[in-house]
Amino acid sequence: MLGGDHDGAGPEGFDLLLRNAAQYLPECGGSRFGGLLDFSPRATSEIVRKFFQLLGERMGDKCVLFLAEEDGHPLACALNLIGSEALYGRYWGRVADVPFLHFELCYYRAIDYAIEHKLAWVEAGAQGEHKVSRGYLPRPIYSGHWIADPNFRAGVSRFLESERREVAADIAAADGPFKEK
Repeated sequence: MLGGDHDGAGPEGFDLLLRNAAQYLPECGGSRFGGLLDFSPRATSEIVRKFFQLLGERMGDKCVLFLAEEDGHPLACALNLIGSEALYGRYWGRVADVPFLHFELCYYRAIDYAIEHKLAWVEAGAQGEHKVSRGYLPRPIYSGHWIADPNFRAGVSRFLESERREVAADIAAADGPFKEK
């Protein structure tokens, strides 16, 4: 196992691999990956398989997969999307709990990849104060949704007004993990 949070090497006994997502994505929903990235309890295995097949076909060159294997069998993986300026961490899956493996695949490997490919930042996703100590400072994340029901839309809108204020305050108050000079 890792001796601390991160010592530059992967957990002992595991192979940590960078994989061409276009090649591997069709397998992600299949039996070799054993539901590793089965990200929705409501999705059928056919939906998951089809999702990864289409993602590989249509966006495989914009995806990177960090994979941990034990004796040639997938143990955990992190699927990231490659943007023009950022690497977006999106899906994490595992079949066993291994201390620090999540951080190794989702954070440290992503940072190394972004540096190597001259990407300006890694977007590790919303939420998680634990990310700040690992160098991920909070930043606004935007999304667009259409909510057809006017009553539901009004309720969501009211919630988002207060949520925006709280998020802005959290971002302003965040102290990074780096020492001031």
